[in-house]
Amino acid sequence: VRARLAEVCEAAGRLAEAEAELVAAARAAPGRAAGWTRLARFYERTGRSVEAARADEKARATGRPGRNLRPLLPSRR
Repeated sequence: VRARLAEVCEAAGRLAEAEAELVAAARAAPGRAAGWTRLARFYERTGRSVEAARADEKARATGRPGRNLRPLLPSRR
């Protein structure tokens, strides 16, 4: 919900509010890379490369890939 609200705020030109929502979303689930990555992309769009690099670093520090795939079962053919 926060990410979607941030999108709406950004589209309306309310960048401070969009940033606040993205930061809150990332901090709410610090172990998930998606929130930090979303925040980093926002910073890149707004020309804040130092903050974008920090957010990317936090995303990489989670140590978890975006998703985990389970192995496929053997084929019956």
